[in-house]
Amino acid sequence: MMDIQGLPLTLLYTGLALVIALVFVYRIRKGTFHKHIMAEAAIVVSYVVVAIAGGSMPLAVRLVTPLAVAALFMYGRRKSGGS
Repeated sequence: MMDIQGLPLTLLYTGLALVIALVFVYRIRKGTFHKHIMAEAAIVVSYVVVAIAGGSMPLAVRLVTPLAVAALFMYGRRKSGGS
């Protein structure tokens, strides 16, 4: 039997990662990613901290989603000409 105690948190966390990724993609395409670089960095840092604290989520979700968000941040920074 599957343990569903952490399922709502996992779904919420994965949905949040999707929203963050879509905002990053939107700002990269619009060309305003570098203008909001400090806000983007704060989003990534807070998301990673929540990933560390989310003990009831599966380990794969706790590892993969922060890495994907951080990778998209690095891509946006590089693509927008940030240092």
